Amino acid sequence: MFEKYNEEKSQITKTRILPGGIGVGIGIILFLLGYPEFMFIFLVLGGVVMALGIAKMNRLSNELKQKFLYELLQNNFDNVTYNPARGITKSEVLDSELLKNSDRFHSNDLIEATYNGIDFVMSDIHLQEVRHRDKRTEVVTIFRGPFMKFTFNKNFRGKLQVRERGFVTWFSNYSKIKMESMEFNKKFATYSTEDHTAFYILTPHLMEELLELERERRGDFYFSFINGEMFIALDNRRDNFELPTFGKVDETIGQKFEHEFQIIKDIIDELKLNKNIFK
Repeated sequence: MFEKYNEEKSQITKTRILPGGIGVGIGIILFLLGYPEFMFIFLVLGGVVMALGIAKMNRLSNELKQKFLYELLQNNFDNVTYNPARGITKSEVLDSELLKNSDRFHSNDLIEATYNGIDFVMSDIHLQEVRHRDKRTEVVTIFRGPFMKFTFNKNFRGKLQVRERGFVTWFSNYSKIKMESMEFNKKFATYSTEDHTAFYILTPHLMEELLELERERRGDFYFSFINGEMFIALDNRRDNFELPTFGKVDETIGQKFEHEFQIIKDIIDELKLNKNIFK
């Protein structure tokens, strides 16, 4: 499987991406030398060839992930569906009330499955904001990483958010809550629409497990409990299931992928989502 993939990837690089990049480079050099009429030809042709090569590389990558990652997921979870080209929708992300609306939204690697009786959805998402400063336009990443949704039958009123960074300034019905754990308050800010809900859900055990989860993973965590669902976003500034563009791919990629979705097992096991801890 990997040998054929590496051969095809090498062929695409040699025949599309590298020649296209050289064409773009020549176009830039011609522009600097004062030959704009020739620059345009090289830039356009080189850019088109390189873009076609990247698109073909992405299709090849998705085909490998569709087979290989799907098999890994089946070995770890039940009722698995996986689509590398699709992702969780923007409306679902906004329903969590964890992240504000963004100018640009991208998602991929949609995983839907069950673990220990708990249904979950996981997807990589990338949110960007377009900023205009001093006649310059900047595109700034405001979130990049896995977004997860867990469904479970726990009864609670109101809404609750636990945030490692940022304020809930765009949701006026939340109030900041101080929990009994000083360590928890130093790491996370807690917001709820009802005080009772925060203390009802955030038991001492659950707070300790959230702290432990944060210690084990790089990035900033955001949690919310809304309408019987738990949402988790981890801003680690990575696309967690991407294959390397250059270099060979071998069986070790499986270890990387399994590490990325190990977080699902950790969340369900450590937070005991399959227990009636909120009833």
